Amino acid sequence: VFAAWRTARRIGLTWRHVGTILRTGGRRPELVLFVLWIAVLGVHTLIGRGDNPHIPFGYFAFFFAVYLVDLYFAVTGRQSRQLRILYLLIAVVAVACFRGMFVLAAEPMVAREMSTGSFPEAKRHLYHLLGVGGFEFFTGLGCVFPMLVYYRMTASRRRTMTVLLVLVLLGLLFAGYTLAIVFTGLGLFVLLVYSFVRLRGPELKALIRICLLLLLVIALFLSLGHAFHLYQSQLYLMKIVDVARIAADRVLGIELKVYSPPGLHESLVEMGSSSEERLELYSRSIRTFLDHPLTGVGSRVNTGDFSQVGGHSTWLDYLAMYGLLWFAPFLLLYALLFRRLHRMVVSRTEKAYRMTSFLVYTIYGLVNPVVATAVFPVVLLFFITGRVVLPGEASLVPAPAALPRPVGSSEK
Repeated sequence: VFAAWRTARRIGLTWRHVGTILRTGGRRPELVLFVLWIAVLGVHTLIGRGDNPHIPFGYFAFFFAVYLVDLYFAVTGRQSRQLRILYLLIAVVAVACFRGMFVLAAEPMVAREMSTGSFPEAKRHLYHLLGVGGFEFFTGLGCVFPMLVYYRMTASRRRTMTVLLVLVLLGLLFAGYTLAIVFTGLGLFVLLVYSFVRLRGPELKALIRICLLLLLVIALFLSLGHAFHLYQSQLYLMKIVDVARIAADRVLGIELKVYSPPGLHESLVEMGSSSEERLELYSRSIRTFLDHPLTGVGSRVNTGDFSQVGGHSTWLDYLAMYGLLWFAPFLLLYALLFRRLHRMVVSRTEKAYRMTSFLVYTIYGLVNPVVATAVFPVVLLFFITGRVVLPGEASLVPAPAALPRPVGSSEK
């Protein structure tokens, strides 16, 4: 909130400009759909069909904070220092704390295997490789990485690479399995293929160098993790977090109960990962939607055990939990965002970044849920949404010449 307020002051954005943005939303249906999306989620929360009543407000505030990044960059040609720090904090806190340790704490078998560097059970069950936090981190890194490339024109390469290396190191310390590295490489490969089509000359060469360096750093830290048993440190962190979470639940009077729906095989609750089990979970979400087509069943039914018995797909989960009332604007929002991405011609680098981020996240959402304990992908969704809804539309704020100059700039 502070970063958004500071950025708004630096570019001269007032409540009058915000009102103009909202009043002219008809020109940008994405904004209207986003507000509707949050409103429906808020209604579900108020009537007791969803968890965490503060989340809709957080989504809304975060969306406008991210939107200000684009507006600031479009008007001043510079990136806000406060919001660069915000990106790093979101990546570190959300990935390392919320998703990674909470889910690993619920998977003692995986934790034991990670502590010894052995994955006999994980090799047989895809869930144990993909359902443990690190997959979300590296998928998120595939979305955030193009952002660093896009903004390399405003920040020194050394600073950009420092942030990137810190993110990779933290990801490996809190993830710790090989298949996530494969998905990271896949995301970078998609970025490179798209860039070969859209980029030329020095931009393409710089992008290739950074991608190769990132892969080298990933391999290096992964080797160090196995050599020095860094994954054992996760066990102590998980125990601390788990004790704190249980204590907080008792103080607040929260009692989480495992939800095992009728007719769901016990193995699905434990794994939910093989192709046969995934198809069963997908079909279960569809059946739930057919039973409650308009408003869904709400998210509270999965409290405490969602990652094991949910549909394991963002699209199917939202369809079953919120019905057509919420899923329709969600789907239309994605369609409009995709259309807007194709119309962006401000720069080839920008288009390559936005399209890559959008595709990586969309593909991830098809095969894994972005609710319950997967905090980082949820935040990332609104990060990407904010980045593509109002990019470069500086006509809604005063002309650059009429704006106060950023601190530290001088007349030429």
